[in-house]
Parts: sequence; structure tokens; C-alpha cells
Amino acid sequence: MDVQESIVLKDTSAETSQKLSQTLHQLQVQNELLHYENSGLRDALTAKKQRKNAGKPLDLQREEEYHGGATFWSPSKFERAREREAEKQHQEEQERLAKLNRKELQAAAKLLKEQEKEERRVARERAKEVRDQMKAEQVAARDARKAAQNTRQASTITQRGKRKASKAPPAKRKPKRAKGGAAAYPSSLEAALAPPPKVSSRGRAITLSRKLR
Repeated sequence: MDVQESIVLKDTSAETSQKLSQTLHQLQVQNELLHYENSGLRDALTAKKQRKNAGKPLDLQREEEYHGGATFWSPSKFERAREREAEKQHQEEQERLAKLNRKELQAAAKLLKEQEKEERRVARERAKEVRDQMKAEQVAARDARKAAQNTRQASTITQRGKRKASKAPPAKRKPKRAKGGAAAYPSSLEAALAPPPKVSSRGRAITLSRKLR
């Protein structure tokens, strides 16, 4: 794992932990609010049941078998009947609250699980973006090094060609040929091989016409 990726993952982990802490705090506050709300509902329900049960007959038949006719119950039997009724109501209330709490806890656990899943998805996406960016930078750097190497090689080949051209021997010049096919000689050689001019009796040079040459 690269250093940059490790730093990003650490930052992502810290951010995830902070978000989880905030989520847990919010859930705790919501739980307290629900607790207060449940307490108020419980008190209201208890008062309502008390009003409802004010005229409700007690289950006195459990004390002894009823055979019909007028029956008189002792105060202790009334007290035991009230206790049984109160215990029954208390048990029903506990079951209702337990059921309500289970639903709340399940909902809170589900919400927390979804949030953690979303945070992990975001962390994976950020890590992938960092990896893709680093890969693109590596490819760009490799292409730049390759281009620089090709430029150096081309410059070296050009310099070698220039040095070889400067060291090449001069080309030999071939003697020009006259129209008749014989090689043409320099004018100085022609002058040296030409016959001496004719001189008249008075010492003047005699110039021959082109036809007599």
C-alpha cells in the first residue's frame, strides 16, 4: 500500500469513526426522548386503565368456587384480587414496553447498519479515486520519460550525422573533355605547347588568320 493511499485510508477511518460517534450520540438522544415519551405514555395509559378499571369487577371467583346465590367476600380476598389484577396489568405493560423497545432497538440497529454500510462505500470510492489518480500520474510520468529519451536519441543521431559529413574527403575533380573527345588541358599548358609566333623582317609579329591556323 502506498503512503498516500495509507494516509487517505487513515483519514477516511478517522472520519468514519467521527461519524459513527455522532450517530451513536444522536441515537442516544433519540432513545432518551423516546424514554421520556414512553414514560408519559405509560403514565397516561396507567391513568386511563385506572379509570377504566374503577368499575371493573375483581376476579373473586378464583378464591373459591362460586355456587350461585348471594356471596360475601372478606376484605383480604378483595385485597388479593386487587393484587392479582395489578400484577396482570403490570405484566401486560411490561410486555408492551418490551415489544416497543425491541422495535425501537431493531430500527436503531438497522439505521446504524445502513449508515456504516454507506460510510464504507464512500471510503471505498475515495480510495479508488486516489488509486486511479496515482495510476494516471504514473502513466503520464512514464510517457514523459519515454518522450525525453526519444528526443535525446534523435539529437544524438543528428549530431553523429553532422560529424561524419564534416570529416568526408573532398570529391576528385575529373578533367573536362573537349568537343572532340580529348581531355581539355589548362590554358597555361596550351600556351606552353603552342609554336612561337612568326616575326616579319621588320620585327613585327605576324598574325595568321583562323583559316591558316
